[in-house]
Amino acid sequence: MLLSLLGITFSCFLIYHFSKQFEVASLYLGRFMSAGVRGATLNAVSSSLPELFTAMLSLFFFADKEGFAFGVGTAAGSAVFNAAVIPALAIFAFLIRHTRHLKANKKIILRDGIFLLFAELFFLYCILQGTLSIAMMALLVSVYFLYTMTLYFSSKNGKEVEDYEHIDVQQINIWRAILTLNFSDFFMIRNKRITTAVAIKIALGAIAGMGIACHFLVESCYHLADVFAISPYFTAVLFAAAATSVPDTVLSVRDALSGRVEDSLANALGSNIFDICIGLGLPALLFIIFVEPISFSPSLLENLVMLEVFLIGITLAVLLIFTLSKTLSKRHAFVLIGLFGFFVVMLFFQIQDNPITKDVFSSVNHAIQAVL
Repeated sequence: MLLSLLGITFSCFLIYHFSKQFEVASLYLGRFMSAGVRGATLNAVSSSLPELFTAMLSLFFFADKEGFAFGVGTAAGSAVFNAAVIPALAIFAFLIRHTRHLKANKKIILRDGIFLLFAELFFLYCILQGTLSIAMMALLVSVYFLYTMTLYFSSKNGKEVEDYEHIDVQQINIWRAILTLNFSDFFMIRNKRITTAVAIKIALGAIAGMGIACHFLVESCYHLADVFAISPYFTAVLFAAAATSVPDTVLSVRDALSGRVEDSLANALGSNIFDICIGLGLPALLFIIFVEPISFSPSLLENLVMLEVFLIGITLAVLLIFTLSKTLSKRHAFVLIGLFGFFVVMLFFQIQDNPITKDVFSSVNHAIQAVL
């Protein structure tokens, strides 16, 4: 057990390490994007790549339906964390550093929230069918591209925002860059300055590093599931989701401390759209095309449905808080943390197979299937 926990912790560190490097590239590549748009696209993608890699590795490496359940658990668990905890931490961070009132951009919140709710509801509908098809997953993936096109047209008149860090090449040690696998420093030394080509190289190196880190994460979570004699789905929701949420958390809190609260909140919502549409839709689509259709057992289906119901409920609550409140305060942050706490408690009841909660979950599951 200790070895598995150490593996998860080490994977978490590597994911954060390479996500920081990807952020260097994304800040430069997104310098022409307007506030909120960059947070919902490049920032969201850079912080959500671990969820994509985790779902891809768990599905293809183990090549079974339990692998996809692991991916769903990671992405949906991370999405719950993104929707509740990250905005709460962003609110705390903003209010600590700034004295002005915190007002969320309701236009951005509604725009991203509508796309997110549609993606979540459609994915729930797909799960309830019992078997995922190529058409379903292709449509799910296309939702994200429709979302990015909407953002593109909303930012066509954006001006350059030079808030990426200008690195002093003279202070960079090439051997330290090599030993620590710091691709941003390495490519900066070779090219003397950051350009679009250099940013792309940094991004590709960081992506490769995150892929390796996610492989360690998946292996450690599966081993931990064997130790506790539980489904890997539960270790995914608890441990893999937490590990892959670190980049989202750091990036959003940093944006909030800098006063870029629009980027901070948009990153949380945009990350969830990416997690559902690309992080789950793309691996499932490729698996169905090249391996076989994905179907679920009744017990696994019930777990996945309840997880999606929790996710949709928390998303609705977050959207109501952001759109109905004139200003955001610490009180709203505590409410968000309370929602996440409720989710964790319900998850533990689900793991223990509590008869009362099992009956409740089963009734909810049957009711949802009857409606949809």
